[in-house]
Amino acid sequence: RLDRCCRLRALGDAFQAPPLRHLGMVAATASVLFGISDIVETRTGTWYEPWWLFAWKAACVVCLLGCLAVYRRLTRQDGG
Repeated sequence: RLDRCCRLRALGDAFQAPPLRHLGMVAATASVLFGISDIVETRTGTWYEPWWLFAWKAACVVCLLGCLAVYRRLTRQDGG
């Protein structure tokens, strides 16, 4: 019975995403979307045409750079 209680608490803790876990999910999503854009790129032949493919890739890169900046700020804040 105690084991079941611990499992439920762990499940509840998983849904309360701390900042680094949330940031990791955002970065993972951006990485997957960037990978999908690579698949589209193989069909179009270039990464800069059509324009929306370039915009898609640029948005992913901006998102990943933003995640890096937030990560550095959070870890610097935690580390003192």
